Amino acid sequence: MKYIILIIIPCVLCGQNISHKKLLHRALTDVNSCDSLISYLDNKDTSIEKGYLGAGLMIKAKHETKPYEKWKNFKIGKAKLEDAIKTEPNSIELRMIRHYIQNNIPRFLNYKNNLKEDEIFINKNGDK
Repeated sequence: MKYIILIIIPCVLCGQNISHKKLLHRALTDVNSCDSLISYLDNKDTSIEKGYLGAGLMIKAKHETKPYEKWKNFKIGKAKLEDAIKTEPNSIELRMIRHYIQNNIPRFLNYKNNLKEDEIFINKNGDK
């Protein structure tokens, strides 16, 4: 029993270093990964994590089948991402997330209003 605990504890401790980018990338193609990302980030406090949560909710809209659920998740995710960017306006990571989403969503969602602004910001501050 002692040996099992000695093997499991380091695996659990090392496994806690989760990359938000990897989770977000997996969420694009897998519904379960998307749900895991949302549940993992749901009660986090930093603006970066809130931004990733918003992106996760917008990606969740992609996986939904009912139009109302799609719209609801997209709207909530958009509000969370925009709030995170208002909290931390100089975050290149949040701006890149928003820029990526705005480039890859359908035009009828009318969420392409910050494309040029984000592009200029990323190009200007991306080298730092």
